[in-house]
Amino acid sequence: MSSKIYKFRPGSRVSGDPQVVGERLDQLTINGRLTAEGVLDDARAISSPLHSCFEWDDSTAAEAHRLWQARQLIACVITIETLLDQPRPVREYVAVHTPQERCYVQTEVALKDEDMRAVVLAQAERDFRSWEAKYQTLTELADIFAVAERVFVAQREREASHV
Repeated sequence: MSSKIYKFRPGSRVSGDPQVVGERLDQLTINGRLTAEGVLDDARAISSPLHSCFEWDDSTAAEAHRLWQARQLIACVITIETLLDQPRPVREYVAVHTPQERCYVQTEVALKDEDMRAVVLAQAERDFRSWEAKYQTLTELADIFAVAERVFVAQREREASHV
């Protein structure tokens, strides 16, 4: 029995018991290394606790994979803007997920619309928090985390004053 407590990241769409899944991944880890190929090979067995985490119907899995590819395609399209005579890449589309819809909106359009801009800023904070959680043990990044916290607090204060 593992002394670790496993959970799935908030918002993840993984099925199964996170404790069982985490312990199985530990079992598949060799010399501190785990590969996607090794996980998939283990999950093929119906008896594996990882089996239910995968879609095994090939037509459904193929469609899901193509949708993933479409999202990757949209996400990788950039434009080059010039700021202070320096070219910089900018994502052409940003994901806008609201209770009413999930779509991609041209960045320029999203940032000009107050409601969509708020959604994009909230997603940016969630992305940053995820990155922060991933690297929180690196003390060299503490200053970045502190500055970001001040920015997020100031943003919430601005939003509260406009209500």
